[in-house]
Amino acid sequence: STSRLTEGVLGAYHHTSHTITISNALSSHEHVFVKAHESAHASGLIDESLTDARASSNTGYNLRPLGKTSSF
Repeated sequence: STSRLTEGVLGAYHHTSHTITISNALSSHEHVFVKAHESAHASGLIDESLTDARASSNTGYNLRPLGKTSSF
């Protein structure tokens, strides 16, 4: 469900429930990247740059322009 997402947020990892929420409005490659990004958070990474790097490495996609660090 995307009801737990703030407008403009593509995905989120919920630490208390250990669940990932991903926006329904994404293309297939965006969905794959965001899932990998949030999975990196689930594995314990907190830093957005590191989660982006892991997601990019795992998927071959990069959704965030260089230097942008706002969270998904």
